[in-house]
Amino acid sequence: MQERNDIMSVDAMMDERYGKVGTPEREAFRKAAIEQVQLELASTAEREQARPKVKEAYAYCVGQIISDARKREKITQQELAQLGRICNPTAIEYKHLQCDFADCKS
Repeated sequence: MQERNDIMSVDAMMDERYGKVGTPEREAFRKAAIEQVQLELASTAEREQARPKVKEAYAYCVGQIISDARKREKITQQELAQLGRICNPTAIEYKHLQCDFADCKS
C-alpha cells in the first residue's frame, strides 16, 4: 500500500489554521467555538420549545380552512366524513398539509 503524504492529522490541521495549543490565536478560536456552540444549543432549545405551539397553530389553521369550506358547501361534519370515507370525523389526520396563515380567521 502506498503511503499518502497529503493527509494530515486533525491536530496538525488545527495547529496550522488556528495556532498551537496555548497560543493567543488558538485560545481565541477555542472561545469563539464555545460561544458558537452555546448559541446553537440555545437556538435549538428555543426551536424545540416553540415547536408544539407551531403545530397547534397549523392544526387550528387547517381546521378553520376545512370548517369554512364545509360551511360554504353547506354540509355537516358527518357528511364531510362520509365523503372522505372516514368513519369518525375526529379520526382525520392532517399530514403534509401546508397552510397560509392569511387564510386563518382571527
